[in-house]
Amino acid sequence: MSRKRTAKRFIYTLVPGGFLGLGLFFLPLILPLVFLCQQISKATKQVFMAQSTTLSWMGPSVVEGVELKAFENAKPWVKSKRVSVDLGLWQAIVSGTENLCLDASGAELEIAFDPTGKLLTQFPITGPEGATGNLPMVRVEDAVFRLVQEGHPPLEIRQIAGQLLPDKTGYQIDLTSQDQEWGNPKLKGYLTLMPAFSLTIHLETGTIPVTLDKLHSIPFVPQSVWESVQLTGKTPLVLDLAIGQAPVDYRVEVEPTIVEVTIPAIQLQVQDAKGHVLVEKGKVTFDKLEGKAFGGKIKLTKGDFHFGEDVQSLDLNVGVEAFSLKSLPQSWGDSTIWKLVPVDAKISGEAVLEVSWTNSQPLRVGGGGNGKLYATLFGFTKAEWGLRLESLGNRFLVIPNLSRLPNPLPLPKAVK
Repeated sequence: MSRKRTAKRFIYTLVPGGFLGLGLFFLPLILPLVFLCQQISKATKQVFMAQSTTLSWMGPSVVEGVELKAFENAKPWVKSKRVSVDLGLWQAIVSGTENLCLDASGAELEIAFDPTGKLLTQFPITGPEGATGNLPMVRVEDAVFRLVQEGHPPLEIRQIAGQLLPDKTGYQIDLTSQDQEWGNPKLKGYLTLMPAFSLTIHLETGTIPVTLDKLHSIPFVPQSVWESVQLTGKTPLVLDLAIGQAPVDYRVEVEPTIVEVTIPAIQLQVQDAKGHVLVEKGKVTFDKLEGKAFGGKIKLTKGDFHFGEDVQSLDLNVGVEAFSLKSLPQSWGDSTIWKLVPVDAKISGEAVLEVSWTNSQPLRVGGGGNGKLYATLFGFTKAEWGLRLESLGNRFLVIPNLSRLPNPLPLPKAVK
């Protein structure tokens, strides 16, 4: 046999042998990753993908670049930089995923909505009840929770740690955060996998500075709401979300402690406000909100602000005490009558205020009320008059009934 023919035969043998050798070299690296992803996908009932793994025969194993998807081509709804699995290749082969525990570091959960509140994130469709198998326990550290709705800045909580405890239908969520921007909040809830996916979230912050950026980041509440009912100061905040097959249900609660509440539509500004503010189902409810305004005290015994795509309306039951007449907006009074009243006069009374407006129509007001106007004259004489609040077109008028009660001041003919 010639040397040329022998060389060809050697090359033909070497090339397939070389590929086979490379395959045998990389096979132990590729198969464990594929096998582990399959085992975790089976346990979690969704697509589990990873970029790399360090898998030993007896465990534990480390997986990096993890993504959880509802299906193969879906956008991942959970990412994690690193996941440690108390699972070795031998255990995976012999006993599968019994009592599996995952430790996730640098995980990110993002839930996205369109401008109308429709859920964009695709979650797994897990199948009939009772098909969960053995869900792994999950411990997380340095995690990020993010709510994103088009038209809003994202609501993002960082430095989250805690655990997700499995049961027959899903996970109990018990997490805490060291994110000082949100007052080291607590995050609790439940992730249901059977019979259909759903997620309930209860986010409770500490006392935090209230800024428009924070308020605007809360999904489902139009930014126009926080422009119509402006809050500044410090307050704890509670956010509840229920995400499932039906439209998202939401609830935002604020317990003002050192807050200023401004309602520009009626030129009302309340300082040092205390009480309860609830936002849900297209309505802001004020409950026993009280504070200081116009040099006196104000109490909203009942208040509802309804907001929609076009129409917005405000209904308030208001009680006031010792309002300074000279501090009221000029548009609230008739200057001809007010000139007859001492400048240090005070107002007390009750009223029902009705305000409505649309994107295309100007402000309209309704309602009214009664009270009293009183002042000390010459340092020792106390004068008191009846008072009424009337609505006129797009404004309210405070009108003293100077002709009905004794009045030491001379009145012009037009008022008598």
